[in-house]
Amino acid sequence: MAIRATLYDGRTIASVKTTILAPAAGNYTFTVTVPQLRLVETILEYRINTTPVTDPGSPTNESISGNVVTVAIIGVGAGTTLSIEVTALGV
Repeated sequence: MAIRATLYDGRTIASVKTTILAPAAGNYTFTVTVPQLRLVETILEYRINTTPVTDPGSPTNESISGNVVTVAIIGVGAGTTLSIEVTALGV
């Protein structure tokens, strides 16, 4: 959880990271709260790392509610550890 920048108009760029272990192959949903923001206006970037190294696919079904971001990752292999970092713009 970090504030990356504060813009002249008062908005903030912040990021937060979470990790899960996928016990079985399938689709997984991440829900992360960006505590530095009261309201997420837009997602600037998703950074997805996997162990073992594999194609994590693309984030889909993005949803924003207040300062909570939910995103699905499709087609994760069994036994994969997923780390996702969300960088968001908001107030």
